Amino acid sequence: MKLPGTFRVTGFFLLTCCFNIPRVRADGPIPITGTGYLGSDSAAFFITSPDGSFSASSAAKGWSSLWGICLQGEVCDATKVIPVQGPTNGQSGGSLNGVGAEILRGGITFAGSIFIPPAAPFEDVTLAVPITFEGELSGFQGFFTVEPTLVWSVSVSGTGNLTLLGFGAPSSPPLDVFRIGYYSYSGTATPIPEPGTLTLFAIGAMAVARKLRRSQRWQRK
Repeated sequence: MKLPGTFRVTGFFLLTCCFNIPRVRADGPIPITGTGYLGSDSAAFFITSPDGSFSASSAAKGWSSLWGICLQGEVCDATKVIPVQGPTNGQSGGSLNGVGAEILRGGITFAGSIFIPPAAPFEDVTLAVPITFEGELSGFQGFFTVEPTLVWSVSVSGTGNLTLLGFGAPSSPPLDVFRIGYYSYSGTATPIPEPGTLTLFAIGAMAVARKLRRSQRWQRK
């Protein structure tokens, strides 16, 4: 069946305007691996993909002096957030499909729990904690301008391990004080389509549907 001329024109508009806008491709999940640490006055994460298509990192000083404190003989919630650091107290950056970002926004939440066994005062304690992680990272260019430009966004998720280093505290009730936690993990980074692209696609789709309804009414007449 030959399509009406208005439908063909509108379809061409949809394809050219909504799919040819310069942007980072959203080709699906990208495998990633990463490391990070929290405590000892520092907080950082480092993420890369095996094929080099994605990288993201953030590091800061002047953070919490401890990872945390847990009660011995109880299950301790190991959920922590490592936020992206700005230029005032650290640095961040990355790239996605060859598009670099001078600075990032967002953060990563690491979740897990661990039973804290008894430990003598000042006894060294090392614990391994299975974790999951998720978060959203957005890359910007021209950060020091009035309006930085968003160049890409990704959602990250996966699983990994947390290694806690600390010692038994001479306290009542007995506590473990963890100086630092080291994270290692793997998962995926999924590009998030730009809001403007989705809006244009919706507008184009509505225009196509409207023209199609008009052509069907014309054919019935």
